[in-house]
Amino acid sequence: MSNFENMLEASPTRVFVSYSHDSEAHEARVLALCESLRRQGINAWLDLYEPNPEEGWPLWMERQIEQAEFVLMICTETYLRRVKREERPGAGKGVTWEANLIYNLLYVKKVENKKFLPVLLPDGRDEHIPLPLVGHTFFRVDEEGWSEDLYRILTEQKSVVTGTIGELEVLPPLDSISEPSRTTQSNKGTGKNPFRKYGRITEPELFFGRENFLRELFERLEQGANCSLVGESQVGKSSVLSMICKRGQSMLGLPEDAFVYVDMQMIFNEDEFFEELCYQLKLGETLRGRSLYRQLQGKRYVVCIDEIEKMTRRENFSGDERVEMRGLAGSGDAPLTLAIASRSTLEELFEDRPGMTSPLAGICSKLDVGGFSLSECREFLEVRLRGTGVTFSNSQVDELIQGSGGHPGRLQRAAEALFDSLTR
Repeated sequence: MSNFENMLEASPTRVFVSYSHDSEAHEARVLALCESLRRQGINAWLDLYEPNPEEGWPLWMERQIEQAEFVLMICTETYLRRVKREERPGAGKGVTWEANLIYNLLYVKKVENKKFLPVLLPDGRDEHIPLPLVGHTFFRVDEEGWSEDLYRILTEQKSVVTGTIGELEVLPPLDSISEPSRTTQSNKGTGKNPFRKYGRITEPELFFGRENFLRELFERLEQGANCSLVGESQVGKSSVLSMICKRGQSMLGLPEDAFVYVDMQMIFNEDEFFEELCYQLKLGETLRGRSLYRQLQGKRYVVCIDEIEKMTRRENFSGDERVEMRGLAGSGDAPLTLAIASRSTLEELFEDRPGMTSPLAGICSKLDVGGFSLSECREFLEVRLRGTGVTFSNSQVDELIQGSGGHPGRLQRAAEALFDSLTR
């Protein structure tokens, strides 16, 4: 058992985080909450730490909920919908399964609930708290993933929720790298942690690796091929879309305003989608159908659509919007070329009528967005550490790579924790 596992086992509080996969940005915020708790000595777990459990997801989730002293329920509109089984068939199975277990435990115990805690992120709304927990104390965390009230509850200290404020005892932090080297004067460094910048990378100078992938992607776009970029959460799909917009001018010989980025995170229905699309295209008005096609005829745009999973919400998106986008991008002389990012294939996301071609899947060629190669992992760590005065040993680098499996997000978070442990 590693040093990290030993520390987890010795931790006074075990916590499981139940949440819905709303978007990559949402997952990043949930992960930030979990990492914040771990840094303060809480043995916190969520599914991102165990991507392929040997016993399978249902048993793994059941074991996590049973063993946890506390279960944090990250309440959002999507989470509530899946808890209530109002999601489209096949979506959100994990949350639905967890909710069934939680509801059963609440029913069987028939006692005051102290284990299942509703948690709201900064933009969360209390109306998204599941009915059995309405009326219970809920906790709101800040942008850094911290809530003193929640921390006090998890560590059984007097909480400001009860109106009693005492001196807060912060538990020793958990290291997230097994057997880290102790900080020495020669490795303390003077620079800031270079691994803290998360989310979509928009600056070409900060984008790392994937040169072969981008070369193939631009070759397809140059030929007018629409592309479906498929990869797991936080693998870098959004950053790839940004590089299309930034590098596309030189790679494809098109003007800067020929590249459009549409982020679906803040788009809630198809009318808003076309409003945003036309705004990014600088049309001055919102158009659809033939009117939009005529306005764009004879021009060429590359449209990058991020978080297209939002279009699976049938109550807000009829499917006509995808049919219209096919008409705008589905032929050789069409004005739009699409680059669409998603965690699942378009065929899996959109269960269109049997025997009918999926409007977007039928015109997009699939490109898998994978992790870093071994050499890219090593170079990424080396480049980020330059100028900080901190170095990672060969064994530490090997462990970071092995533990992350080359996944950029996991590699960065593990490197962030190691950097902190070496400069603490």
